[in-house]
Amino acid sequence: MPKISKELEEFRKKIDNIDCKILSLLEDRMEVVKEVAKFKTRKKHKFFIKSAREADMINELIQKSSNNLFNETILSIWRKIITNANLLEQEIKIALHNPDKNNDYIHPLREYFNNLVPINNFENASNIIHSLEKNEFQIAAFSLPKSPDNTNNKNWWINFAANNDVKIYAKTSFGKENDDDNLELVLAAKKEVEKSKSDNTLTVIEFEKSVNKSDINLELKSLEIDFKILDQSNLSQIDNIDFYLIELKGFFDIKNAKIQKFLQSKLKPFIKIIGYYANSI
Repeated sequence: MPKISKELEEFRKKIDNIDCKILSLLEDRMEVVKEVAKFKTRKKHKFFIKSAREADMINELIQKSSNNLFNETILSIWRKIITNANLLEQEIKIALHNPDKNNDYIHPLREYFNNLVPINNFENASNIIHSLEKNEFQIAAFSLPKSPDNTNNKNWWINFAANNDVKIYAKTSFGKENDDDNLELVLAAKKEVEKSKSDNTLTVIEFEKSVNKSDINLELKSLEIDFKILDQSNLSQIDNIDFYLIELKGFFDIKNAKIQKFLQSKLKPFIKIIGYYANSI
């Protein structure tokens, strides 16, 4: 084994000392998290994860960092720190909508959380929502289609729109550049709506079959709404309606002036907002 120079040994001692300080600070952070958990329990919070706060915190850390730390490094480290904190606050089990038992879905969930969070596969979206309502699971995960050509999402989002309590609150690809090959999952839970500093709104919109995609594009563009049609489908039992899964850039609630104008347009849409998630960094 080569002999280590005294100079290199000194550098290593400095690094070891810094690592010990980091560990100590993380321990301090988790002690504060425990106090926060007690506070949330006293206030009768049912779901402790604050997704908007998490997204804003990571974005702010990235803005403050130097070139010595890559954005992806900060994102990965703090997602693990946050998950550790989440697990100290409450039990977390994930119900994954995975009718085809696709192993590729596990990786983004492990990357967003960690290996300590149990993941169970479900074939039926209705069963997932029911399990969340009964608190058998705390989080649901669904594959987010990237275009109407997607053939593997099983229309979970149409079923999802029928519930009022469970909402989309995050996307596992937060912090990553748009990538057509990147698998995206959205996370849902029984929680209050949160607004971050930069959000997307996920909607399910119903139109009569006489309305085509170009009509929708023109109307939304006329209202200066930045949007993306993620999927289009229908139900055999409702033969006169088409359903669209549409992502709106920005935070929109049903009282928003632009949304109200859209509702009053000649297209006569019916809009259900199914959740929000923070934009990528």
